[in-house]
Amino acid sequence: MKDLNKLDLHDSTLESIKFNWIKQTTELTLKTSSGSTLITFFECNDLHIPAENPWGKSISINTTVQRDNTFEIEMQSGDIISIKFTSFEVIQS
Repeated sequence: MKDLNKLDLHDSTLESIKFNWIKQTTELTLKTSSGSTLITFFECNDLHIPAENPWGKSISINTTVQRDNTFEIEMQSGDIISIKFTSFEVIQS
C-alpha cells in the first residue's frame, strides 16, 4: 500500500502509539472492524500527539488523511495527531 487514504479507519480504536527515538519510527496499533492494524512510519522527524479532548474523551478515530509525507488522525475527541515520515508499512490481521 502506498496511500494511507485508502484505509477506512473511521471508528477504529487507537490502542497505542509507540515512538522509537533511536530508530525514528512510530508505530500505531489500531483495532478495526476487520481485526487489528499495525502502521509503522519510518524516518519520523515530527510527531504531535495532543490529548486536550476539546470534544470530550474518546479513543476512536473520526477521520484520517495523508498529505504527501504527513499523516493526520482526527480523533473523535477533536484532537489531531500528526506524523511526518519518509515511508510506512501497514500490517493487517
